[in-house]
Amino acid sequence: MGRVDRRGVRYIVGLGLLVGLLGACAQGGATDGAVRDAAQFGTAPAAQPRLTVNPPDGAVGVSPAERVTAAVIGGQLTQVQLTAADGSALVGVLSPDGERWSSSIPLKPNTSYVLSAGSRSPSGEESSTTARFRTLAPGQEITGKITPDDSAPVPVTQSVSVLFDKPIANRVVVERAFRVTSNPTATGATEWRSDRELLWRPAPGWSPGSQVTVSLDIYGKQLGGGLVGAADLRTTFAVVGEDGLALRAPSSSSSSSVPSSTVRPPGSRLSTAPSVAARSATPSPSPSPSPSPSPSSSSSAARSSAAQRAAQPVPAARSSTQPAAQRSTSSSTTP
Repeated sequence: MGRVDRRGVRYIVGLGLLVGLLGACAQGGATDGAVRDAAQFGTAPAAQPRLTVNPPDGAVGVSPAERVTAAVIGGQLTQVQLTAADGSALVGVLSPDGERWSSSIPLKPNTSYVLSAGSRSPSGEESSTTARFRTLAPGQEITGKITPDDSAPVPVTQSVSVLFDKPIANRVVVERAFRVTSNPTATGATEWRSDRELLWRPAPGWSPGSQVTVSLDIYGKQLGGGLVGAADLRTTFAVVGEDGLALRAPSSSSSSSVPSSTVRPPGSRLSTAPSVAARSATPSPSPSPSPSPSPSSSSSAARSSAAQRAAQPVPAARSSTQPAAQRSTSSSTTP
């Protein structure tokens, strides 16, 4: 067996290590160059657009007043469809940038819906989602009535009452949605008479002649206990003035008689009452003779008779108008 040259072995091993090292460097350089080229020419791995919808999939008890939305980040919406259980489609509006869609008509109560949406990123990556939800049943809605209303003027101490058809669990939401505006401005405080009735008392009272508007905007709002507001409430009324009358516009069915307490500007006339000129121009039957004339009327009648007699022609005056020949003939025949 021949002798092994150790220096040759070391040379061969060193050469192998050098070749391996050069290969690794070349591979690493190619990888780095590929990454740089991908970043430079936009060929980096593309991320899918993020697509979200509301209400979420599986939601129940959704308020009919809630807007259905679909939105995307990192792309644009390509299609959105909202369909009811009966197959009818609900329309919506797409934002100018194509990133958001929202329904434009209210939902129906106690109805199931399916919302499907799709999107695409600038690099062509696509994503889609589907959500199924159901709206509230009519029995889960709350309505109410505000009193007083505009049927009659109210006294200055009148309170405002809101009576609901179901108990209110979340009173804070109702109080925040309650508004009382008046002219002149009035102050007051709210209190709950029961879980179904809200009161608002003016302090110390309304100004005489005030015009008041009361509103309660609860449509679609969660009022607690799984109940939502069915509709907004609104009413107006007038407060009596210092003269006991409310400042209200006259109705078309007003009577022609004018109340004695009604105040009008000097020289004005109520349009619904017949004017004096109209009454004088209306033909009326001849007045019946008075059963017992007064002395003044008797003397007036006497003066009228005398004036009539004076106005009658006298025979002598008539003869004086005859020609002179006739007058002489007449006088000669007198015995």
